[in-house]
Amino acid sequence: MPIYEFYVLDDEGNRTGEIIEEIFKHTEVPNLLKSSSGRWAARKLVSVIARPAKTDTSVYGVNGTYNRGLGEVIYSNKHYDEVCQRKGLIPESSFSNKHIFEDLAQKKLEHDRKEDSEYHRWEAAMAKEGVHSAIEGTRDYTERWERVWDEMLPAHEVLDNTISISTGV
Repeated sequence: MPIYEFYVLDDEGNRTGEIIEEIFKHTEVPNLLKSSSGRWAARKLVSVIARPAKTDTSVYGVNGTYNRGLGEVIYSNKHYDEVCQRKGLIPESSFSNKHIFEDLAQKKLEHDRKEDSEYHRWEAAMAKEGVHSAIEGTRDYTERWERVWDEMLPAHEVLDNTISISTGV
């Protein structure tokens, strides 16, 4: 059954800061009730529904556990799979590799680091040749770019197919 919170009111109807928690069936919740001190208490408009914090649904399956990702209370592993299917999601448990998402994220991170390193190599070669200071469209600009390309992708490695070029994940 849900736990409802009530604010205790003073004689003028203002909140005193004291809060009372009471259990009621959702069909029998009063808007006002008398506190143990004899003062009136008004029901809080949003109440928290009591659920066990850490119920192992695969073993007990009685009260369920709220799954924030799905936005629902899950009562069993079968129920979890049904909710995922209804919402068009694929449960992580259906993958043979239990760490597939972490592995993919790690692979992407390594790829991004490699690309960053390659980018910095190109930037360093361009700075060394002074590409940014040359005027675009001039012979000097073209010659500087040719020296950068020769350094970064030597022709003999490209022609011999011995150079490794990053193409993505």
